[in-house]
Amino acid sequence: MGRTVRLRGYRRRHMGLVLRYVHEGKVHERFVGFSDVSTDRTADGLFRHVKNVVEEFQMKDKLVGQTYDGASVMSGHVNGLQKKVLDEYPHAIFTHCYAHVLNLVLQQGLSNIKECRIFFQTLNGLAAFFSKSSKRVHALQDFVARRLPTVAPTRWNFTSRLSNTVQKFRPQFTDFFQHIIENSENWDNDTTVKAQGFLSFLQNFQTVFLLEVFSKLFGYTDVLYNVLQSKVYDVLYCCKKIDEVSKQLLHDKEHEFDNLWGSAVSNSSSCDDQRHKRIRLMDEQDERNSYLTLYQSVVESLRMQIKNRYSSLSKLEFFQLLWHEKYEEFRKQFPDRLLVKLKDFYGSLFDYIRLKNELLVLYACPEFSDKNVHKLVGFMVENSLTSGFKEVFRLGELILTIPSNTASAERSFSALKRINTCYRGTQTHPIKMATIRHCMPVACEDIMDLGSTLGLKLRTCWTLIELDSGVWDLGLLWLETSVG
Repeated sequence: MGRTVRLRGYRRRHMGLVLRYVHEGKVHERFVGFSDVSTDRTADGLFRHVKNVVEEFQMKDKLVGQTYDGASVMSGHVNGLQKKVLDEYPHAIFTHCYAHVLNLVLQQGLSNIKECRIFFQTLNGLAAFFSKSSKRVHALQDFVARRLPTVAPTRWNFTSRLSNTVQKFRPQFTDFFQHIIENSENWDNDTTVKAQGFLSFLQNFQTVFLLEVFSKLFGYTDVLYNVLQSKVYDVLYCCKKIDEVSKQLLHDKEHEFDNLWGSAVSNSSSCDDQRHKRIRLMDEQDERNSYLTLYQSVVESLRMQIKNRYSSLSKLEFFQLLWHEKYEEFRKQFPDRLLVKLKDFYGSLFDYIRLKNELLVLYACPEFSDKNVHKLVGFMVENSLTSGFKEVFRLGELILTIPSNTASAERSFSALKRINTCYRGTQTHPIKMATIRHCMPVACEDIMDLGSTLGLKLRTCWTLIELDSGVWDLGLLWLETSVG
């Protein structure tokens, strides 16, 4: 489901559709188009659009997966779009966009802890403090030679950038707010009052400690987020990385606190006065134990959120049949249980007797032992093994086809928004496009409507283009203006 896009004074809601498939051993994602769903955004209304596309491309027997974000109308297990699609196309297994799930893990896992909730609310307020005043931004440049990252409630990778920036330049931010207070005659009352609050926040030892903690934790989640947002990686690889992060969190919970504590203490010289007052009220060991409890609560909360929100991955357990790291284990004892799970979901798609025989050969051959699913499928194509390993190759294609995110669909809406913004400012000038390496027709009547509204006559259609940078975007190949 797309966002609201304003086209010359009227507002519509759109659903963007991207098809993912495997051809000649390579994964492809193709943007199909936008559907206007302004009049009916119920699950039934959205399903009619999906069904029309399935029938148009004649892929009823080829639809093996579906991926959406977490909106209830899309992912509801009783009356959501995914349930209606699954009822009509029983092989279209649903996966909740893994990148959206990771955002929920961070959002829910950290907002449940009071200290963390206040910490991130204040950090977001710090970003807003600068975004609302060009004077503040300009003054900050004398202390910190970079802008403070913006934040988005549904994109915690932006929050991690903000946290890491403040952690790295905390002394400079402290000097900046001290400068405002000492020169309050040059600033309005609102700026001065907020500067005092942010200075107190940055000089608080708890802030220093949490900055150290989240600098470490966000290092794991940022890498995971980039993996989950990429169309290159298959679901099996994403599951492996999710499991690795969960295990790393468990290790850090038991062994990493001493390092973080020592780093926080050494970086808290400006917090000494406040910290000494706190220590006078409690034993130093008690203080350390209180922070140990806080740290373990943060890590455990994230681990439990990962466990609960990615629990649906168990239904894809049969993907492990082509997990190359388990070939040696499977060679000794064949995983019949995984084959049964595959049959439960995709019973009519495979010859299971032949598949088992091919897998036994696969597990025993050393030339396959170091190849993940991507490399395995490509290797079979390059060496003409697709007919000899027909069922294994089909299983590899299935695993590569199941999408793990909705990033491509989201980027299509970003492209539409950029085109709309561009044409508001350049109504009478052709767009000078970058060198085009590849183009593909896009069925997008709303964009054609936009050209008509602006008085533009199109000599060709709107297309999805791939720029030299390798980034897909929407644009025009030829364009001329028309009077009237």
